[in-house]
Amino acid sequence: MEEKLIMNKKKKTAITAACFLLTAFAAVQMSADIRPAADSVTVIYGEKAEIPPCTAKLMSFDVTPMITVQDCSDYEKTGDYRIDYVYKVLGIPFRRVSVPVSVIDVDAPQIEMPETVYFSLVNKPDAEPVYSITDNYDSTDAIEVRRSGETVPSREGTYPMRVIAKDSSGNVSSKTFFQVKGDIGEADFEPGVFHLKDYDNSGVILDYNEATEMTEWECSQIYYIGDSNFVNMGMCNAADSSHVFARLALSPSSFDLPVYHKNEMTYYNAAYLVKEYRPNTAVVLMGLSEAGSGDPVGLADAYEKRIDELQEASPDTQFIISAVLPVIEGESEAAASQLQVNRVNYCLLKMCEKRGWNMLDAAEVYTGENGYAETRLFAEDGYHIKNEYFWKYLDQVRCSVHLK
Repeated sequence: MEEKLIMNKKKKTAITAACFLLTAFAAVQMSADIRPAADSVTVIYGEKAEIPPCTAKLMSFDVTPMITVQDCSDYEKTGDYRIDYVYKVLGIPFRRVSVPVSVIDVDAPQIEMPETVYFSLVNKPDAEPVYSITDNYDSTDAIEVRRSGETVPSREGTYPMRVIAKDSSGNVSSKTFFQVKGDIGEADFEPGVFHLKDYDNSGVILDYNEATEMTEWECSQIYYIGDSNFVNMGMCNAADSSHVFARLALSPSSFDLPVYHKNEMTYYNAAYLVKEYRPNTAVVLMGLSEAGSGDPVGLADAYEKRIDELQEASPDTQFIISAVLPVIEGESEAAASQLQVNRVNYCLLKMCEKRGWNMLDAAEVYTGENGYAETRLFAEDGYHIKNEYFWKYLDQVRCSVHLK
């Protein structure tokens, strides 16, 4: 009996000693110093997350290889998460350090608006803007959308408006558009419905009159500043190439670039050549390449500045603004639709009314009953006049324009 008691006492002593040793061992292990390279991590939703490295020491020993990284973050969703750095010995975790992770969305919703100008009649409801909104994180239904700005229904004018979109993360984007209250509505621009002369309230569109057509000498005094149709008109000798200052896709934004003259590309832009030659009268045709921008008002404003530059280069020259020519229905390589061309021509007309400039509606003689370009008169690309039909344009000039 006494021997049994002695054995139990020794066993308890051994167990106590073992527990003490294990406790001491665990205490030492738990004192391991784990140091992540960052105190916190911010991850942009949709971007690759980089887990900060860490170092770990136990007394003077490097135990970094014994660190297990547990990434508890869901990078498919925004929110607060963590990365755990765990020190394990024989698979037993002794020490854990966590680094907070914040997954955030910083991208604002994208607003797509093909047209940024909308027309409506005075005392009629505003035209409804057409737009679409997408977001990199939220569904369309989760995006808060509102509008700002208002018109005075009874007063003509151009009114700035905005579509504002806010996602669930608070990111905000906006798109500015304009409501133009006046004498035309959106439906009036439809091909076959729209006729430019119907909106000439000041008589700036030149009338075609065979009885007052210019003489051959007078016609020889006319210069042509414009896009590829004028380039071709000089190339095929329909017009005197020495009186043509033109380049492919000439527009207000490309107006400073060199132009063709005498059927060769020069180092000079149109304004420079106008200053050199100082023509009596010049017809200007450009804008088709930018008519598809969705901002006919902005295009007309830029156009106006370019005409002012020409006028400054040659103060005594009379500049006639040509309507943008039509494009064929259906497949066309033109940079704009006929609807967009109509909107631009309307804005050019209003520009001419404001500035007192004359306008040549040469587009009319190339337009069919359906309101599109008459197919037989144009090349396969749908917007270049065939060489044999430039006479129609020149006939409009001959019977509408008069020298200054």
